[in-house]
Amino acid sequence: MTIKTIGLILGFLFLDLSVFAQLPQGKRERWLAVRATKTFEKSLANDATRRGEVSASKTPTERLFFGDFDAPFEFYAAPSFEGAYGCRIFRQPESGFWMFETKRVLNWEEVDKIGRREYPSQIIQIALSQGRDAEAWEEMNRTIADRRARENAKLYRVKTVSFPIADSLARRLCADFFVALATAPDTIRGQGVFDGLSATFRSAADDRVWTLKYHEPDEGDFLRLTELCTRMIRDAETDAFDPRKYMQTRTL
Repeated sequence: MTIKTIGLILGFLFLDLSVFAQLPQGKRERWLAVRATKTFEKSLANDATRRGEVSASKTPTERLFFGDFDAPFEFYAAPSFEGAYGCRIFRQPESGFWMFETKRVLNWEEVDKIGRREYPSQIIQIALSQGRDAEAWEEMNRTIADRRARENAKLYRVKTVSFPIADSLARRLCADFFVALATAPDTIRGQGVFDGLSATFRSAADDRVWTLKYHEPDEGDFLRLTELCTRMIRDAETDAFDPRKYMQTRTL
C-alpha cells in the first residue's frame, strides 16, 4: 500500500479538510461547496384556496409536515442529530384568519436507528475517490438515503401547534420572507460543511413557488430568518409566543 493510498484513506475516514486544501484547483472546487440553491416552480394549486399539488422540491418529511399545500411562509429545519422542525404562516380560505403553525418530529432518534439498520450506507473504499467508481458509489448511497428518508417519514410522530395571528404580523413576516427569497442569488458557495442544520425556505406567491435550500445558514438574511423562525417555534411550543417581539425583530 502506497503512502498516497494511505493518505486518501485517512482523508476520507477522518474528513481532514487539510488534505483537500492541497488538491489542484479543479479538485478543490468540489469542496468549495454550494451551500444554498434557489429554485422556482409554477404553482399547480387552486388559485382561490392555494390547495392542490405541492412543490416537487419537498422531501418526505417536508411533505409529512406541509404536504397539503404550499404556504406563503414556510420554514423547515433538519439538524444532523435531532428531529426536524418547522413552521408556516398561511391564511385559512374558510375564515380568512391568518394562522401560525409549528411541526416537530418527536421520535427522531428511535426512527434514525431503525433506518440506518434497515438501509445502511455503503462503506467508503479506496477506489471510490476517483472516476466512475466514485460516481457509482455516490449514486448508490443517494438512492439508499432517499429510500431511508421515505421509510423514516412513515414512522415519525409529529407534534403540531397551531393558532391564529394578527393580520399585521402575518403580512409583515410573509413580505420580508418573500423579499429575502426573491432577491437571493441562485447559488451561495462557502466552505464545505458535513454536518449541521439544513434549512428550507419556501414561499408560494401568485402562480409560483420559490424555494431556497441552505445548508447551515451562517450569515445575512437567512441566518436572521433561521434564528427568528427557531425562536417563534420555541415560543409557540412553550406558550410564550409574543407578536410584539417578532414585529420588532429586524429580519432583513
